[in-house]
Amino acid sequence: MKLYVVFGREYCSHCDSAKELLETKGLDYLYYDVSLPKNSRLREVLVSDVGAVTVPQIFQLVGGADDLLLKLLKEE
Repeated sequence: MKLYVVFGREYCSHCDSAKELLETKGLDYLYYDVSLPKNSRLREVLVSDVGAVTVPQIFQLVGGADDLLLKLLKEE
């Protein structure tokens, strides 16, 4: 199962479009609104560790070590 993680904010048309596309394609995703105070640490990590200053930021969850191995083998 492919799971996407979407970091966005309220009133962001690009964030809404990304979520709508994932829903239209029937893909599972988790959404985190980084403008909320409870998600301020996520916003800090996106900027400091990932270098992301805009939203949405979309990541695909790989899973565990076996999932990573299978993914990397498929990409060879």
